[in-house]
Amino acid sequence: MSVKSDFNASLTANVKADNDAVPKELVPQEETKKKKGPPTREEILEKLLYYKTHFAEFIETFGRIRSQGLKRFNLFDYQRELINNFQHERFNVVLKARQTGISTVVGAYIGTFCIFNTNQDILIAAINEDVAKEMILKVKTFYENLPDYIRPVITNPRNTESIKLKNGSRIIALTSTKKTGRSFNASFLLIDECLFGNTKIKVRNKITGKII
Repeated sequence: MSVKSDFNASLTANVKADNDAVPKELVPQEETKKKKGPPTREEILEKLLYYKTHFAEFIETFGRIRSQGLKRFNLFDYQRELINNFQHERFNVVLKARQTGISTVVGAYIGTFCIFNTNQDILIAAINEDVAKEMILKVKTFYENLPDYIRPVITNPRNTESIKLKNGSRIIALTSTKKTGRSFNASFLLIDECLFGNTKIKVRNKITGKII
């Protein structure tokens, strides 16, 4: 299997050598029955390439959440649907109640997106500074509880308002103002509580140049 992309190059460093022990999460069940030894490096990369297009399965396999202790991230159907919509739909509006775990899922999604995509800019526009910092904390919590062989390297670990990864991707959380996001070319834009108060969102049409 020939691997040339930046994604594979960045993950190869985290993959153990053929003679080392390989985490069982990366070994398909059907292969564990047929093979006695660990899978090859190519087989591990193939599994990670699968997760690149199946974020929900990646989050359920590796994600952990704090709920009376550290527990496996078992997604509800509506959470899995939200993740799939994020992956396949350009615009998403979420009408939700509180305490439904949506913010935690969004944090895990953004974290996963940056693992599998290099040099991306994610902008979180939050209702206030505390919420902005809380969203960054959710992403960091997701990262901190990933297995060490797949956990990304954070180059600014003490920063509470942004996350910069060694692969060039970054996540920035800002308080919503009239100037938030101006001149910022975001790969992924999250507007928290976008219909709170008199919030107005302006989007420029790339084809016509019209601002809506």
